[in-house]
Amino acid sequence: MSAIKRCAVKSKTEKSKLLNNNIYEYHQGEGVDHPLFLFSSSSGFEYGVRFDHFPFDFSGVEVIRTISVFCNTENLPPIDFKVGITICHIIETYVINNPHEVITYVCDNLDGKGRSRQNKFKRWYTSYSNGHLLAFPHLITTPTDEIHTCIIFNPDVYDEESMVASYRDEIEFMNNIKE
Repeated sequence: MSAIKRCAVKSKTEKSKLLNNNIYEYHQGEGVDHPLFLFSSSSGFEYGVRFDHFPFDFSGVEVIRTISVFCNTENLPPIDFKVGITICHIIETYVINNPHEVITYVCDNLDGKGRSRQNKFKRWYTSYSNGHLLAFPHLITTPTDEIHTCIIFNPDVYDEESMVASYRDEIEFMNNIKE
């Protein structure tokens, strides 16, 4: 298994003005069980970030949620850096407000674009993260598929080594299920 490495982020000072001035206004659309945050871009596209319960357990973690990011269009929306900034802000604000929750995502690869989705997220996170959380993307390869995953957590609550070990165990478990 390849090493699990964290996403690098630019310095906090360098980004603070950029981030604070370029977030779309968003609101919470649903309740506590499946928090959903919604916003509209200046181009009129509506986006959502949903946090659902993840069906697997990590040792010592109270709640694990998985992220779904979606847009209400059949066409590809125009490039808009504020979308990435807003999505990162929503994720970071959610985890800071719910520090005992760990976030994971699995990039949908049904259309063969899982790698592109993960690369976009890593680019957003590297460029727009405030640096308070840790993110560890990873690729699970099976004979028939690639599964692009990531965990995001608060290092003030969870030990990095323990989280990486639990993540590695979960990846190994998922590898065994897929085979």
